[in-house]
Amino acid sequence: MMFPPFLTVTNSALRRIPRHVVYYHKSAKEVTVTLDGQTLYIGQEVAEALGWKPGTSTEGVSLRLSGWEPHYFAITERATDADHLARGTIESSRNPRVQGVLEYLKKSDSS
Repeated sequence: MMFPPFLTVTNSALRRIPRHVVYYHKSAKEVTVTLDGQTLYIGQEVAEALGWKPGTSTEGVSLRLSGWEPHYFAITERATDADHLARGTIESSRNPRVQGVLEYLKKSDSS
């Protein structure tokens, strides 16, 4: 993987990234949902992926909607690895070095 010249990434830094984070995208799947007003209707498979289980109380599951306009929005079960990853992505988006990397990648994609 090529990194922009102003970003130094060491092997030790890459080794510290948990494996489930590095390979997180491999489980990505497109699903169909229905938005009606302020309610998003989802199928059982999506509900279970977000932490719901048969027998879950009427209290439901605590979710978090995180966003980085206009690039990235995620709904995750609170206090899970996915939640920490989504929140970390949002926090990183405010980092000028990360913004520089993204601009560099955009330019290298278009050339």
